[in-house]
Amino acid sequence: MDINSKNVNILVTGGTSSGKTVAACCTFNHMTQGGGIAAKNGGSQVKFSLLADGSRAARIMDDFADTYIDMLEGRLPAGSMENKQYELLFKRDQKTVCNILWMDYRGALTKEDWSDPAYQEQMEEFKAMLEHSTLLIYIISGEVLRKYASLKRLSPDSVERKKEMTKVNKEIMQIRHIMEKTKEIRGSDDRTPFLFYITKSDYIEYGSDQEKFRELISLLKENALLQGDRRIVCCHSTLGRALVLNEENRIESGFEPEGFEIPLMLSVGYAMSEEGKRWEEEEYAKLDAQIHIQRVNADISNEEKGKLMGGAYRVFGPLMKRRQELIEKLEQEKIRYQDKIGELEKKKALIESEQKAYSREILSYITDCAKDNCKYAVYVDKNGEEKPLEAFFA
Repeated sequence: MDINSKNVNILVTGGTSSGKTVAACCTFNHMTQGGGIAAKNGGSQVKFSLLADGSRAARIMDDFADTYIDMLEGRLPAGSMENKQYELLFKRDQKTVCNILWMDYRGALTKEDWSDPAYQEQMEEFKAMLEHSTLLIYIISGEVLRKYASLKRLSPDSVERKKEMTKVNKEIMQIRHIMEKTKEIRGSDDRTPFLFYITKSDYIEYGSDQEKFRELISLLKENALLQGDRRIVCCHSTLGRALVLNEENRIESGFEPEGFEIPLMLSVGYAMSEEGKRWEEEEYAKLDAQIHIQRVNADISNEEKGKLMGGAYRVFGPLMKRRQELIEKLEQEKIRYQDKIGELEKKKALIESEQKAYSREILSYITDCAKDNCKYAVYVDKNGEEKPLEAFFA
């Protein structure tokens, strides 16, 4: 699948072993088992699902299945230094809604010198991803957020605090570097949303998701990563809230993946909302053109009828009958044109984009995921204040 503006292009960036491969695998597995994930549509229910697409479809399905089986058996995937792209179809009740190009880009490359000829081809590929991404997703590992939270408990002058702060800054500088390159490539007026994605959120030592998000937003504010009017949304995932790893980094217990599909759902919901606005504008323009034509036709019929009735034509005998027939025909045409105008006006008044409906269903799904202390996504403004999630799709 080519990188282009007609796809929902999801670019996921993060360092080695930050969880990009696990995120893709768990998302695909969750959205293919049991026919997909259920969302509310009024009083009924719909299912969203994924299907691998393209020439590598069989390989993608096998790789995801094998990786997931490995995790069920306690083995986490090794950190990858490869760039990966997954071609997917996003479906609603088995009907394809859009094509998805999920781009898993290794974080190490983004640190290289973009002008170095040795990396030129790879950099051009990355620039193409940045240029056409629907949403820019930056992974912040739960380990990083845990280190950030620990700074408050350490002595300001201690070596340990300086060491932990340096580790956190290393991750933040990587994100800031990509954000600056995005501005350089797409222009300063670009408004592509940023999604800050906490992977391994089980590492964070808090009782509620709301507290995790508060810590993340504090980190973003402190490092000036909440930029202007750009839409900022945050989400998180975990392989299990009670996950236990041994010293060999194998899963001993608690493997219950949660939240991995949220970044994809947010990306598609946003894309469909934006597409819905464009679609609605185009449909309105088409209807307005049709209404104008019908009104012109109605005016012409009315004008011709007026000439006939006003005596502009002097007729006698059989021609009198013909004139009356013409008058009646014009009157019927006028009524038809007016009826058509009424139908078009009604259609225009009631028109509702399917794409925007998808966004509402996706919002319903994310909202319904929240239970007890669980909260999977927040939308914040440039001041770090939380806003209603539906405003992200507005």
